Amino acid sequence: MRNGHLKYSASPELINSLITPDTRFLPGQYVPHVKRSLVERAYEAADLHTGRAVLVRPTVVLAAQIWRINTTYVHHALRRPNDRMLVESGVVPLVPPAVKALPAPAHPSAMAEALVGMVGLDRAFDELVAAASGH
Repeated sequence: MRNGHLKYSASPELINSLITPDTRFLPGQYVPHVKRSLVERAYEAADLHTGRAVLVRPTVVLAAQIWRINTTYVHHALRRPNDRMLVESGVVPLVPPAVKALPAPAHPSAMAEALVGMVGLDRAFDELVAAASGH
């Protein structure tokens, strides 16, 4: 069903009608690690498809695979739940731009050379003496 926000949602009655007493709930942590044969996994997948089993709280990797998205994007979405409307509308990006690192600090001899080049040797010496004495 479509709701007022042009999104699909299911009513609680519909969901409750799909869950029967024999419905199994499979936690997302369980599914990727369970030791099953190929045939057993085929039947488990069929149970998921028919609703006899329901996947609950899938892992980030599993959810990303289902939605065909990179796990990095899922992690960014998890960190920014309050920004969902802004991100989905395109106002702000999901992944913030990378912060550029500050340049490496200059070597003291390079700083002294630059000071001498700007003000001359005598004034640079006076400035260094004043800085060293705290004036």
